[in-house]
Amino acid sequence: MSVFADNLKYIKTDKTGTMGITKFFDLTLEEFASIYLTELSDINEPIAENIDVDPTININWINDGKVTAVKN
Repeated sequence: MSVFADNLKYIKTDKTGTMGITKFFDLTLEEFASIYLTELSDINEPIAENIDVDPTININWINDGKVTAVKN
């Protein structure tokens, strides 16, 4: 409850009107980071590789049932 109260005091100082109460409001910055943020294991490791794309192929992941509707 004290974390929520501290966060509420903080957003009351916001002059931009962009801050508000969210589902994360009862978490400290450290708790939020440990739950929702991940660390990169090796920053020099490539994230993706170059793959040749065939523009004649059209895949619709929605129709194939591979993705769901937006949840949040």
